[in-house]
Amino acid sequence: MNTQKDNTCIALINKNDGMVLVLVLVVLVATIIIGVAIMRNSTTEAKIVVNERQYQQAFYDAVSGHEMAFAQSVSAVTTLGINEGSEYTYPVTEMPDDTNVTLKLTKIGKPAVGKGDDITKLEVRYYEMVSVKGDHVITLGAYKAFPKEQ
Repeated sequence: MNTQKDNTCIALINKNDGMVLVLVLVVLVATIIIGVAIMRNSTTEAKIVVNERQYQQAFYDAVSGHEMAFAQSVSAVTTLGINEGSEYTYPVTEMPDDTNVTLKLTKIGKPAVGKGDDITKLEVRYYEMVSVKGDHVITLGAYKAFPKEQ
């Protein structure tokens, strides 16, 4: 009896009729898993690229706001006058894409020594320009020498 049972087990092992189907299913599942992983990775990479582009564009808008404000600085300096702490906010319509630019007169003082200027006849106005676009804040300092007011 034992021999008949052994022959039946050997016959079942030697029959490979369903092995091809199982092997194909295993390969198919592995391929699907790899494909899904690659798609998720490429979707994440695409989101990173879009965020980086928006971040860079906001920075460039803030920088160009500074440049445009400096081109118009004569009118802003005239508007500020000689009061320390006074601010001038440039009109948003003149700045790139919702960029807010503010010019502030921070202090009035003497010119730097060694510039060759007669420091008794000049005063220097120190300005701070702040450009804001999204979460980018760019601050720039500048100064301009004026004849002292009598």
